[in-house]
Amino acid sequence: MALGMSSVFISYSRADRATAEILASVLTSNGYEVWSDVELVGTDDFTDEIVSALERASAVIVIWSNTSAKSRFVRDEARLALHLRKLVATKVRDFDLMKIPLGFGGQHTSEVDDHAQIIKALSKLGVLRAGNPGSRPQSELRDEPMLRQGGKPSYVGGPERTKPLLMSNLRAFGTGLLLQVPAFQLTDRGIYTSLGAITTYAIISVGFWFGSQALFNYWKPGETWDHGYDQTWFTLMAICMFALAALAWRHLTAWFNQRNFIAGALFSLPAGVFTFLFVCVGYIAFTGEPPPDKLVFSMLAVAPTILIGWISYLAYRNR
Repeated sequence: MALGMSSVFISYSRADRATAEILASVLTSNGYEVWSDVELVGTDDFTDEIVSALERASAVIVIWSNTSAKSRFVRDEARLALHLRKLVATKVRDFDLMKIPLGFGGQHTSEVDDHAQIIKALSKLGVLRAGNPGSRPQSELRDEPMLRQGGKPSYVGGPERTKPLLMSNLRAFGTGLLLQVPAFQLTDRGIYTSLGAITTYAIISVGFWFGSQALFNYWKPGETWDHGYDQTWFTLMAICMFALAALAWRHLTAWFNQRNFIAGALFSLPAGVFTFLFVCVGYIAFTGEPPPDKLVFSMLAVAPTILIGWISYLAYRNR
């Protein structure tokens, strides 16, 4: 069906179709326009129509159940709705709240058959019913900015959003090679982008190693790093390592802000490695001595702890 300017998108798994149809019938009888196309339920990828419906809907109702919680497509729809700040979370009666996917536990979740509560949530989001005054043309809504986490404008429509959503896996990998992280990606696309970024960081690391070796041979001909101590040299190395660590942590934060935990988990390795190397090289720069074993072993424990702490903070902030 065509999507109007104040529509409700219902996200559910194929096993919960009957429950979704009952909810859609209740909402329709209460004057809401509900987007639904049973032929698109359970598809293996995002189509242009689904992306358009998700972006232009005024609210997205997600029905959590044992099957939908395991569906990455339902989770992606929920992530996008949460990113656009128009998610209404519901669950079937026999579904344990503890099984709600990671990143959505902080959302208030109503029972899917508590229709009064759902309608109240839709009203709070400003979803208009049929015949309600004050509606604006869709052309105006398309250019209206919606604030996302961090205060930056995120526009409802336009190619800047659909492009990363519908890009191929190869293109997503290429985006990662360029160290770019789109504002929002589907889970699979985010994984490929993360792998591309890891590849680039690996190339940078190898190039940095051989480049620094060549520079040292030019700087100190006939010597190796074991011969003496040069504070300027190791300070320069520490600055470069800090820059790589800071950039890696920035990319790590971007993925976790999207609740794309798989892509973020993959990327946590280079972030931890660069942090570890920065501390070790920085120690040499300021003391002129190799780091003691106690520091090395403690950093092997501290780096993952810092990662887990930061990830926990991001998950809490983006509940």
